[in-house]
Amino acid sequence: MCAGAAALVALSVLGAPGTAVAHSSSISGTCAAGRTTLSVQITSYPGENQVLVSDNGATVAGTSFGPDFRLRRDFDGTADHSFTVTVTAADDPSGTHGWSFVKKLNVARCATATPPAKPVAPQSTTVPPTTTTVTTSSPAPVSSTVPSETEVISVLIGREEPLPSSDGVSPLWTLLACLMLLGTGVVTFVIVRRRKLQ
Repeated sequence: MCAGAAALVALSVLGAPGTAVAHSSSISGTCAAGRTTLSVQITSYPGENQVLVSDNGATVAGTSFGPDFRLRRDFDGTADHSFTVTVTAADDPSGTHGWSFVKKLNVARCATATPPAKPVAPQSTTVPPTTTTVTTSSPAPVSSTVPSETEVISVLIGREEPLPSSDGVSPLWTLLACLMLLGTGVVTFVIVRRRKLQ
């Protein structure tokens, strides 16, 4: 009888419902070297599960997964971050076993924002105007006055030499001298006339 009782106990243990599958989750946040890093690892979640990750209210990731979900992302290290990770397990939607959970993680900033450089106003360079004075000298006017016919005749008459005395001089010679003088005046008059016509 004792042997039968022991066998019954052993059968009851072996036939009991199996223990739940191990669910694992690891969430961490750090800030170093001027940047904030969020790391999320969820493993051994059977079925179709849901995960939502947000930073300061803004969604970072939202998706279904199974059996594992991993996320590693860097953020600005000059600002404070408030991360929220929400997991809904397919085999524990109400969170009775703690496999569905909401975890908040605050990470303070570890760097100071560098203020933007002030714009440098362009320097204006004023070049004084250069005044150049050009002096132009006009050539002296050239007189192009042509003596009139009256002036030529007057010159010819004024240059008339006195006739030699009649003592020992032939009147014919005197007449020839007068004719030559008159011819010279006529030629000069014609030359002057042509120049004026040109």
